[in-house]
Amino acid sequence: MRLYHITVLAMLFALPASAGAADLAPYPAPAAQCPPPVYMAIPAMDQAHPDALLPEVQNRLSHAIELYQSESVVFNPGPVYTWAAATKLSCGKAIGFLRSREVNALQLNECDCFYRRMVAQLR
Repeated sequence: MRLYHITVLAMLFALPASAGAADLAPYPAPAAQCPPPVYMAIPAMDQAHPDALLPEVQNRLSHAIELYQSESVVFNPGPVYTWAAATKLSCGKAIGFLRSREVNALQLNECDCFYRRMVAQLR
């Protein structure tokens, strides 16, 4: 019985060490790539009014969706597809906040950061 408990404990301690082995992504997670929301490149951010921010975020979302669905990006081995997916998700969340009349600086920062990285990878 004691050997059984030792075996179970050894398996439990070994499990977290091997959990990262299943992560096959060649690039770091997009959220780890962005600085905290100190500087915002979205031009209307200084106004901090949802109606002023919404068109800019919607433009970024539509550009990300266009790239995300483009065959030249989907079958490209570079990180453009990853950044397009991250931009699509974060800008969609930011739009949800803006439509509910809330300016969420974290979501706007992620939308802006991911968009800039997506565009930089296109060059």
